[in-house]
Amino acid sequence: MLITLHATRNAGSLGTAALASAQAGAWSDITGMAASLVGEEICFLTAAGDKAFDLGCRNATSFFEAVDLLDRRSEESLLKDRISLDDCGDAEEDRSALWARYFDAYVGNGASGPQP
Repeated sequence: MLITLHATRNAGSLGTAALASAQAGAWSDITGMAASLVGEEICFLTAAGDKAFDLGCRNATSFFEAVDLLDRRSEESLLKDRISLDDCGDAEEDRSALWARYFDAYVGNGASGPQP
């Protein structure tokens, strides 16, 4: 989902074949798995309504939107001279915290995510 959001933002509206190619190619690069197998797995998980996959997609969307909001706030602040370029390190820390919240927390704890 994060690959889809990123590709769509940077390339604009993509046709089904182009989007599938971007997804499969990126996942193939990341995992080393054959692109055709990645595509099949995505289709299977989607069709099956896999709860962990669905949660991952929702988390990717939430992460993408939160980072977009951080970026827009940082740009607005820079334009209004409220922060200096030295303060941009905070934005990177915020992105890392968001990544940990939406992704890293699920790697060690499985699909259920962090325990309360």
